[in-house]
Amino acid sequence: MGYGRDLERNALAEVVTATRGGQGGVLVVRGEAGIGKTTLIDRAVEDVPRVLRVRGVESEVELAFSGLHRLLTPLRSEVDSLPRNRAEALRAALDGDGPATDLRVCAAAHELLTTAAEREPLLIVADDAQHLDRASLAVLLFCARRLTGTSLGILMAVRDPGRRAVDTHDLPELRLTGLDRDEAAALIGDVADAGTLELLLDTARGNPLALTRLAAADPSRLTADALLTGSVPVDDVLRRVFRDRFDALPEPERRSLLVAAADDTGRAEIIAAAREQLGLPEVPGEFEHPLARSVAYHAATGPDRRAAHAALAAAVSEVDEHVRARRHRALATERPDENLAAALERDARADGGRGSMAATTSALLHAARLSTRPADRARRIAHAAHTAWKSGHPTLARSLVESAERAGAGGVELIRLRGLIDLHSGHRATAYAELVRGAANLRRHGHLDQAAELSFMAVDAALHADMRDEAVAAATGVAETHPDPAYRRYGRWLATAATGRFDASAADPWAVHDAAPATIARSGAHRWIFPLAIGRGSSDPRRAREFALTACEQMRATGMLALCATPTLWLAELEHRLGMWTEALEHAREGLALARDSGQPVTEADLLALLALLHADRGELAEAERCASRALDLARAHGNRLAAARATWASGRAAALRGDAARPVELLAAIGSGRDDRGHRAVRAESLPDAVEAAVRCGSAPAPEPGVDGPEWTVELALALSGCEPERRFLHALSLLDGAERPYELARAALAYGRWLRRARRPRDAREPLRRAARLFDELGAVPWATSARDELRACGDAVPRAATAAAGLTSRELTVAALAARGLSNREIGARLFLSPRTVGYHLAKVFTKVGVSARGQLRGVDLSSAAKLPAT
Repeated sequence: MGYGRDLERNALAEVVTATRGGQGGVLVVRGEAGIGKTTLIDRAVEDVPRVLRVRGVESEVELAFSGLHRLLTPLRSEVDSLPRNRAEALRAALDGDGPATDLRVCAAAHELLTTAAEREPLLIVADDAQHLDRASLAVLLFCARRLTGTSLGILMAVRDPGRRAVDTHDLPELRLTGLDRDEAAALIGDVADAGTLELLLDTARGNPLALTRLAAADPSRLTADALLTGSVPVDDVLRRVFRDRFDALPEPERRSLLVAAADDTGRAEIIAAAREQLGLPEVPGEFEHPLARSVAYHAATGPDRRAAHAALAAAVSEVDEHVRARRHRALATERPDENLAAALERDARADGGRGSMAATTSALLHAARLSTRPADRARRIAHAAHTAWKSGHPTLARSLVESAERAGAGGVELIRLRGLIDLHSGHRATAYAELVRGAANLRRHGHLDQAAELSFMAVDAALHADMRDEAVAAATGVAETHPDPAYRRYGRWLATAATGRFDASAADPWAVHDAAPATIARSGAHRWIFPLAIGRGSSDPRRAREFALTACEQMRATGMLALCATPTLWLAELEHRLGMWTEALEHAREGLALARDSGQPVTEADLLALLALLHADRGELAEAERCASRALDLARAHGNRLAAARATWASGRAAALRGDAARPVELLAAIGSGRDDRGHRAVRAESLPDAVEAAVRCGSAPAPEPGVDGPEWTVELALALSGCEPERRFLHALSLLDGAERPYELARAALAYGRWLRRARRPRDAREPLRRAARLFDELGAVPWATSARDELRACGDAVPRAATAAAGLTSRELTVAALAARGLSNREIGARLFLSPRTVGYHLAKVFTKVGVSARGQLRGVDLSSAAKLPAT
């Protein structure tokens, strides 16, 4: 296509260049059918030596990992070079042997592809991604979010609008629009008359495929259709063109094309065998565009479709593909068939074992439809709901829970599942109400342990909704009524944590872990999550962080990646507090990818808000605003006032750093408003010094309201900033922060005190707190704040040299690897966390040693890694 598209071609070329340069890159090309997505991508990669391609096929959309199987065929010989557990997971996905989980397969495929790209840059092209099976699409999106610092690139073409949405909002996108009228007229050349030309241009709206196909159609038919129907979507125009061609064929050829459209193997011999069984002829050429395939399938009658699937079932049975055969038999069967339903249920269990939750869901829904007994139908729908949730599709899971309940399903597991769905993806206030209702229901039926766990989940939902009293009540109810002393103890600890205080007896999360009730101790995830929820706000954040690291590593090692997003968030929050910002950024991004991969928008908003704060204080203001805006959108959609308040706080801080005096006042005031959906009491207490400082900068100095509920140092600092006994309160706040493991807040207090001293004409006294502030900000990588501290020092007649960083030349991937090695992690442990092979980790470390000038990993502990190259975009 030589018409226009210069900007689009440049965008694709940038991804190719970044991939060749070892920086990785991804671009999602979106547009309607026929707009030129495939042509544009083909032109961009025609000179790239190594390209792996996969095209989504609508008939394979329910066949787990079918797309991944086609994509990785050229690399199958390299699977054995992966670590054993990952090689087994990938073989299970591709061959159907052995157990795996969706995210284990994602991690294995990512390592296989990035390792292959180390030898020579590798580009993946995924066309018609909306028609890839969900399991394969999940792998591609998982890899696309983890490309920085690799020689792997991904180009995806997605039909939009389309019946199957592909959520890539967090990835770079290019949206193709139609050619302009001059380009469109040049493309189609001569037509019958000027009126027909204008009609073609108006109908096709610049779509190249529509232009060429309509130009070849009967102009009188086109004119009549346009007069009757008016303007129609291009997809509909193309479907009508293909439908006209399909309808014009003799019936045997139409039925023959239907067999090819219904096939999910892509194997000519299977299609030929099915056609032979039906006595149908071969049809040369077949499908020139995916829409033609879709039209051939959906335009057929129900009996013809069932006949095609029955013939395909027989054909694939002949080559011993019995699971695929049963799927075709299900599509060929209209009436209940318990034997087939039971076989599909067995297939679902096998699909679940090999890691394809999406395929499991599909098989179970077919089994439910074919069930002869209502109880079996309800049970199978309930099982499908559970697998849909585990595969990261909470909306489908919620719908299936409701269907299962209407079908008569009930019991502990369904109530618990509804609670989990509400907790991770529902509106916070609604989630709290549903969890409390579910807990009460379970208690009435004697399931006290499961009821307690739902009550503990309700605590989290309530805290996000700024319903602290309700959170305390949910935990206290367990503390006061459960017969097991261990549950009562957990309830008391959670109730205390919900108030923002901590219980000294729960300061050690390992002790909390060891004191878990038996049911929680046997749980794969809750035995780590509940102790961390209790202990993350304790007076010993370093011990809590070490526990969080272990918890995340254990959950990853046992395949619970989908449940790792929340503990990874808490780990990043602890590191943010401790001033370990490099690690906090790394873990926040890791958690964000996990939340997106597993469909957890509530946790996604929490992580984006944390990233917004980190970016603001590092001086990356555009990225801070981007994260804050996305966090706020997600938070508002789910009643997540905690994330909304933190995102607003980050925006206020970024505005202040830009020099905007009025906007921070407005934003920070919203956090303190109970009527604003950005209001949250706990965040108001944390952000109080910022709010007062912003007000002072605007010329007003309101003292904090009496009885503000927050840490003593925030109240003291806020009072000092407002002019209430400033020196005494500054010194008191500094003394409180000195042992609080909060280096950023300590540095802000020292800067504010030094600034006050200078303005009080005491420059000599101001130098010591300002030097301390500058040093702390440099260690943190808080660039704008360090600059402010040095500016104040110069105004006092003193100066502090800018801290040098030995890591300034490191790439983001090298920085991350170096930071983990500096903490003492082995190559294998680093690889497990970053989804890299130990060999790849060693390759990156060798480059780090050369650039930084060290010869052993132990020496990295003395290297300043805080202000090196920016980490990858969120």
